[in-house]
Amino acid sequence: MNKIEKLQVSLHSAIKDIVLEFSRKHELEFTHYVEYIETAFFDDGYYFKFSDICFDVFTEQDKGLIISYFQNAQENEIMHLDYELYSQLNQLNNGQL
Repeated sequence: MNKIEKLQVSLHSAIKDIVLEFSRKHELEFTHYVEYIETAFFDDGYYFKFSDICFDVFTEQDKGLIISYFQNAQENEIMHLDYELYSQLNQLNNGQL
């Protein structure tokens, strides 16, 4: 295995570990990952960009906040509002988004 192949294996392993940690945290069943759109899919129709998953895990966001974000985005068509901004607004409003 050459250097590039080793890096690819390491990257895929890290992505899997991060997504699985996220799924444990939010009690979601991970179904699959689509690499070219960098999106992870879960049971009950949930799907999240990998960058949002990393933000959620690495900044230790409250359990369920990203679920609220997803549901609000679906109901109110606010997908243009990214998860990081949603999190900041939620903090400013004392969790009342």
